[in-house]
Amino acid sequence: MMRRIEREFNDWVNEPIRGLGGQYVENRSWFIEDFVRYGLEPFLLENFYTLDKNLKKFPRKLALLWFYMEKANLTNKIVSYGKPKHRDHNYDRDKFFHIFDSDIFNNFLDKWAIEGFLDASSLGSKINSEIKWFVYCWIDLDSSPAREEIDKILNEEAEERKYREKILKVGVNAYHNNRHDYDASELGYFRGDRVYT
Repeated sequence: MMRRIEREFNDWVNEPIRGLGGQYVENRSWFIEDFVRYGLEPFLLENFYTLDKNLKKFPRKLALLWFYMEKANLTNKIVSYGKPKHRDHNYDRDKFFHIFDSDIFNNFLDKWAIEGFLDASSLGSKINSEIKWFVYCWIDLDSSPAREEIDKILNEEAEERKYREKILKVGVNAYHNNRHDYDASELGYFRGDRVYT
């Protein structure tokens, strides 16, 4: 079974493909390589991300996504492509999807549309809607310049959390000991000479 699918994929990826004008341009394998190396990676770098360590395997993974989505499109099945290959913190996700909002990413993808890939067809639309998440899964966050900014936010948040926990602990201890030798207004519950927790 696996050999048949591998053979089918190899035949499929080496088929010539048509541009939106109807002319044959190259085979899928070359197109995907060009898309990743001369389109996607420079686009990501302009926006402080990179595929770096995943750059070699990403074109094949993207071709497999396209292949399986084309097969699934004929049978109305859903393609699952795994989880992110990095830490996937909420800030990582928020930052990536904020930088690559729909307009920016779609404008980039429109330049690379060909028949059956990112075009207005049913399959092209499905790939268009999934590709941003797929790219997010494969970025090399450790090598991406955006990581520094995200780490700075996470460190500031951790320091703030520690500070609040310290203030809260001091406030609770002082309340139970009926001592008020601190600025209880930092807790946000100060009213007169009593601290309300």
